[in-house]
Amino acid sequence: MGKINILYFASDYIIGLSNTLSDQAKSIAELDSVNLLCIGGDKEQEAGLYKKYESLQIPLLRVKGLDEHKEFAKLVKIIYQVIVENDIQILHIHNNWQLAIASYIKVFKNNKLKIVYSIHGYRHNNKFKAFFAKIIIGFFLSMFADIVFAGSTELKKALPFIRRKCKLLTQGVEEDLFQINAPAQVSANKNIVFVGQFREGKNQDKLIKSFYNYSQQTGDFNYTLYLAGKGHLKEACVKLTEKLNLTNNVVFTGQLTRKEMFDLLTSCQLAVISTNFETFGYCIAEPYVAGLCVITKRTGIAEDIIEHGKSGLLYDKFSELDELLVNYLPKVDKLTEMAQVSFKNRDVLRWSEITKEYELMIKNLLNK
Repeated sequence: MGKINILYFASDYIIGLSNTLSDQAKSIAELDSVNLLCIGGDKEQEAGLYKKYESLQIPLLRVKGLDEHKEFAKLVKIIYQVIVENDIQILHIHNNWQLAIASYIKVFKNNKLKIVYSIHGYRHNNKFKAFFAKIIIGFFLSMFADIVFAGSTELKKALPFIRRKCKLLTQGVEEDLFQINAPAQVSANKNIVFVGQFREGKNQDKLIKSFYNYSQQTGDFNYTLYLAGKGHLKEACVKLTEKLNLTNNVVFTGQLTRKEMFDLLTSCQLAVISTNFETFGYCIAEPYVAGLCVITKRTGIAEDIIEHGKSGLLYDKFSELDELLVNYLPKVDKLTEMAQVSFKNRDVLRWSEITKEYELMIKNLLNK
């Protein structure tokens, strides 16, 4: 078999080029068995991503309007021309608009084309919308996608119709976090972090109440809880903190740059995750890789990487979190030990390791 020609969609809806997709593209481009061509819109999630592709010498085609749900026929024509000119065998896509374009090309223009779809989420915070979204997405993926990559076992189980096509392939964490060369050493004065937008389902208010309950029960106020992010529920959380007299213990950092967020992670020893549902969960994965002891709801990637009581702590209800805080927060040696175990296993979230699995699966796809 010669080299595999892949057209990789590096943009996502509205945000344009994304950090996560650029890291995966870099890792795929380093495979000797692949010729990678990336395609993106005219926007970028964070300034400097276009220059990142240039510095890595990854070819990137910029198509105006690709990040918008408009001009379907025009985009089909442009992308089909790219496929023909570059003898593309696989389209790697990431959202339903891209699926529509890829499916049309496959059905009406090139039935030998293979479609690989990395699913990053659906409307999971609204149960009514989530129910129908899973059915609709699952149906179309079963019809048109050849492989579907799910970033966690929980997400893989959540989608009907596509169990045969759906493969577990975790997402990776930025290599910068792997430069941290030692896990956190937990001390009496604990720095604790949760990174997430202040919106429904993230539960920062319940997290604040759990720490209030902990302090009321134990008398321990030797901790600082850093809540990073922005959103329409932030002000209510600030007022709750004032009402509970925790202003000395809870810090609202606001929205952080990637560097500021990494710096915050390296200054903390624990992460407590309160999200109802994550399809993957970078709020779990990033502190895990950074060497923190992670206490998280059983959601997203959590149960794929954390063994309860050995490499972190898992809970379902906030009453359980209250008990975990009381039972474990004073035990600094045990928390440090769990951080050390997870730190040893963190390569499971390294793009270079994940891409080895990716390579095997796409080779098997073309050999069918």
